[in-house]
Amino acid sequence: MGNKINDPIARLMGLRYKSHPWHGLEVGDDAPEVVTAFIEMVPTDTVKYKIIAVLKHDATYNVYNDISELPHIVVDRLKHYFLTYKDMPGEEGQRKVEITHVYGREEAYEVIRRSLEDYKNHFEGLEDILSRV
Repeated sequence: MGNKINDPIARLMGLRYKSHPWHGLEVGDDAPEVVTAFIEMVPTDTVKYKIIAVLKHDATYNVYNDISELPHIVVDRLKHYFLTYKDMPGEEGQRKVEITHVYGREEAYEVIRRSLEDYKNHFEGLEDILSRV
């Protein structure tokens, strides 16, 4: 039987330092339409959800509201980047990445909403609990 004092602490520490895209950020009052984000590509994640966002007040892309409005060459360049950024020299033709779908704005909003809900379900109240330990 394990040490009952250490078990909850170990669990809390595991949650505290578990990788999650919302740790340490206030997502903002206008989510999912406008979010504060920190982008991290974790090599151990096998499924990624590559959301294409536009910086607030961006001089070039602020006129676009959906990926379907972008020129095809821009979308093709984005696809090329995400398909090849992990390629190693000498491993041509051994692609390990695929793009299965390209979704629009509403689907991106839904991914953001669901990830926020997931975060709340797993980590809500964590700061209060840790402050008591």
